[in-house]
Amino acid sequence: MSWLQALAQFDDDWVVRVTAVEKLANGWKDNSGTLPWLKTLAWSDNYGAVRVEAVEQVAQGWKEEPETLPWLKTLAKSDEYSTVRLAAISQLADGRNGEPGMFEFLCNCVLNIPFECEEYLEYNPRRRALGGILDQYPNHPQTLPLLRDLAENDPDYEVREFAVQELAHGWKDEPGMFEFLHNRALNDPFERKDDWEYNPRQLALKIIIKNYPNHPQILPLLRDRSLNDPDEKVRDFATEKLKNWSKSCE
Repeated sequence: MSWLQALAQFDDDWVVRVTAVEKLANGWKDNSGTLPWLKTLAWSDNYGAVRVEAVEQVAQGWKEEPETLPWLKTLAKSDEYSTVRLAAISQLADGRNGEPGMFEFLCNCVLNIPFECEEYLEYNPRRRALGGILDQYPNHPQTLPLLRDLAENDPDYEVREFAVQELAHGWKDEPGMFEFLHNRALNDPFERKDDWEYNPRQLALKIIIKNYPNHPQILPLLRDRSLNDPDEKVRDFATEKLKNWSKSCE
């Protein structure tokens, strides 16, 4: 056991360190020192992948331990590294929907984990918590209001984008959804900083065309966006759709 601990903590190759953590957690699970050692590693190691592996091994190997759930919640809310928060939230979001208060906890993560605009969407702990809510609690009475609020008001454009996408996927027939998406296509506050960013206004416009192809407000909306949207990419997108629309009517 001690030689695996040394590899996990001090080897120069992070892949070796992660593998050593996995082997130790699985091979010495019944050793009384394994769990506290993994928890210490998860808190204090200087390499993110090692810490994440330790979190995942504790969550999966000691799921029924009474201290595991509060420990994961603490990491999810307050760890200084977003990758560790993401790992903890992922473990909480996957298969713990029977835990009392888990919906409320995940909502708290979505709303209150510090905003980090530099994170890509798939690595954003807030997005992962929201994904857990959608997977585990799609029919909860607060899920739809939460999504609508995020789509309108979240400071992170990627979270707004994700919320719009999920609303269109799961609630496209909800009364007033066309009007809501129409409002997002006009009023989302996105301002482009990098060419690769995807504008939530364009996403809302794309969804409207797909989900409501015969709605009488689509053509006026496309005309407006082709002329007035402040983002050139959205203007080009709307203009192209107008050309296709005209050809289909010939």
